[in-house]
Amino acid sequence: LIGGNQLIETFEEGRGHKVLILFTDGEDHGKDAVGAAKNARNKGVHVYCVGVGTADRSVPIPLIGENVGYKRDVQGQIVLTALDESGLREIAEAGNGRYYHANEGIMQLAKELAQLEKKQHKARVDGQLKERFQWFVGLAIILLICELLILRSGKNLPNFS
Repeated sequence: LIGGNQLIETFEEGRGHKVLILFTDGEDHGKDAVGAAKNARNKGVHVYCVGVGTADRSVPIPLIGENVGYKRDVQGQIVLTALDESGLREIAEAGNGRYYHANEGIMQLAKELAQLEKKQHKARVDGQLKERFQWFVGLAIILLICELLILRSGKNLPNFS
């Protein structure tokens, strides 16, 4: 979650659910990813992690958009990466989300996000009812009192018929 706290600050206040989906191998680069996920949760953002890669062995990182080659470090050595599923699960849990592997979990993630939207609409319909009948009852009582006062003092009113 490098820069994750800065990204969370850009979310606008609103009624809908805010979701941050991380597609990553989960490799730790020295930043407090779990702390950033907790910060996101405190701001109402759900953090979901989608793991990319394999956990059983390290593999080279292919360069996107180029015909051949893998990512290399400053010494020219090929950079290897391995999927850290336990770290991603921890981040997702801290961010009030879930972890999914890219190969198996994309459809489950889509279903869960759809459920979040349903919860939002249900909460909006059920949770925003306010009783406002008191104003009408108060007005009706005032009008009844006025009617009684007018009827009592009606003897002094001129007859227009």
